[in-house]
Amino acid sequence: MGIVKKATSIANISMNDLSLEYHLLKEEIDIAIQEVLQSGRFIGGPEVEKFEKDWASFLGSKHVISCANGTDALQIALMALDLKAGEEIIIPAYGYIAVAEVALLLGLKPVIVDVGEDYNINPDLIKAAITEKTRAIAPIHLFGHCADMMAIMNIADQHGLYVIEDAAQAAGASVPLGSELKKAGTIGTIGTYSHFPTKNLACYGDGGSICTSDQKLADKIIKIKVHGQNKKYHHEIIGINSRLDALQAAILNIKLKHLDTFNQYRKEVASWYQAGLGDNDSIKLQPVSTHHVYHQFAIQIDEKFRTRLIKRLSEKNIASTIYYPKAFSQQRALQGNIRVHSDEMARSLTKTTLCLPISNTIRKEEIEYICAVINQV
Repeated sequence: MGIVKKATSIANISMNDLSLEYHLLKEEIDIAIQEVLQSGRFIGGPEVEKFEKDWASFLGSKHVISCANGTDALQIALMALDLKAGEEIIIPAYGYIAVAEVALLLGLKPVIVDVGEDYNINPDLIKAAITEKTRAIAPIHLFGHCADMMAIMNIADQHGLYVIEDAAQAAGASVPLGSELKKAGTIGTIGTYSHFPTKNLACYGDGGSICTSDQKLADKIIKIKVHGQNKKYHHEIIGINSRLDALQAAILNIKLKHLDTFNQYRKEVASWYQAGLGDNDSIKLQPVSTHHVYHQFAIQIDEKFRTRLIKRLSEKNIASTIYYPKAFSQQRALQGNIRVHSDEMARSLTKTTLCLPISNTIRKEEIEYICAVINQV
């Protein structure tokens, strides 16, 4: 399947034009949606079962359990591990707040550990942050590039810690473990995913999933996500209500078939950026990697130039976004509720990082135009 957009004059370039991707897959998606509507089964059913089975097969995981969104996936994962109030969970200093948020909702103590220049948690700093209260490490695979899972798993094994992988932005990414490649989310105790519309594997609303190869954990996760019951109206533990609806599952079933193709296209888009910006000494780029799936294309640039660049891109109708404007330690909601071990790099990245448009439908000439505008600034 070719990922192409009709050649037109360059006008507005958004971060990710979701309507174009819909038209690319319109025939398949419309049929899938109509089948659900005609069946009258909107919660559970064959579409959800198919997604869980096929996603597990794609990942090489024994179990995938779908849920309502990526934040619920993280909460359910932590609930399934029976972590107690006051116990500590190590998380990166930079990224989306969800993992810190659910940890605090469950009474846990997030311990902030700095990231490296690749935006992922720095394994060299994790050991020093471990105390007698530490129970888990939760790396975030940011922007489509995975954390150093071999180092993290070695640390976790040495200290008897759980590992919860937040793979919301890394669906389909690979993780090298020596000579072996494994999918993001399948290396730790539990992996979690978001299927929010902008993600690499996305539905048209909220959706999430959880993977594990531990049968007991899988059984408990299934129970937690439906009010703590295995049998209707027989509630054995306290759970929540978090279900992926059949319409979203039907869309994910179509998207999953194209995930590898889409991710490969994103790598190609990244190579166009590399070609267009690689000679600019004012910009630091992430190296193109066969394992990176480029949920975002992030650059680092001096703070004073970043402000000018954002303004100039906007004048040329080119979108750009600062992911993320604050480190976790700078978020008001987390003040007084976390222990900060280290976050110097994270604070620096909030001042220098800028994400540029990338999608499954963006054209090469659009990337060349973006690069030309950046190089002029």
